[in-house]
Amino acid sequence: MMFMINGVQTEVPRPPIANDLLGTMLHALGRLDEAEHFHRQSLEENLQVRGPDHPATLDSMQALGMLLLKRGKFDESMDCIDQALLGRKLVLGVDHRATIESMNGMAALLQAKGMAEEALPLLNQIVQRSCHIHGSDHPLTISSMDNLGTLLHRLGRLEEAEELLAEALERTLQISDESSVHLAILMTHHAAVLHDLGHFQSARKSALPAYTILQSQLGISHHHTIATVQVLVNLHNDWHLQDLQAGHDRSATRWQLKLDTAEQ
Repeated sequence: MMFMINGVQTEVPRPPIANDLLGTMLHALGRLDEAEHFHRQSLEENLQVRGPDHPATLDSMQALGMLLLKRGKFDESMDCIDQALLGRKLVLGVDHRATIESMNGMAALLQAKGMAEEALPLLNQIVQRSCHIHGSDHPLTISSMDNLGTLLHRLGRLEEAEELLAEALERTLQISDESSVHLAILMTHHAAVLHDLGHFQSARKSALPAYTILQSQLGISHHHTIATVQVLVNLHNDWHLQDLQAGHDRSATRWQLKLDTAEQ
């Protein structure tokens, strides 16, 4: 960064936190090469100035690890997130919000590597600690329940997933307005489990309002809206196989047209 000092234009190094903020912004914009550059620069400077156990250094390590996860660089991501998690446990404690963030990152990485069973104990711990720290109705607790329920669904543990997601949905309805995007995403996850359980009518009852909210708030082409439309396509296709005369195939065709339009 250039500043005028005593009448002379002078280059002053950008502080590490500014590099991390730039990296985070570029990450959100999908400019991953540039984001990685700034996160690496921030981590290097924090290691030199503050040392490996400083909270700012651990923040930089976590941010770089999550970016590397997004880029599919799993081994290097594992090193960063693991160091951040161990450091945050030691420096901040096991119940600190940043430590739980690192646990979430590690769970996401394990799932990306196809190690869903290994991620399950971590997500269970996160739900328990979030409930202890924030309370059962806090958005972070509910989000952790959603993550755990979604993983249980992936593992085929449908009854457990449905029970947990239904509880998370009930809590969300108590603290959110009916047009909340987070509510709609949770409704979609719940609908997907209900579909796999064969509860087609209940699944549609959850997915339809979710679609309305997401289409209104995010647009038809947003990945969350597309995911909800895909649930509705699958739901009506399978419902048709159960009841050939009910016209669910026509509903599936209508939703498929919406999906095709959204993905163009």
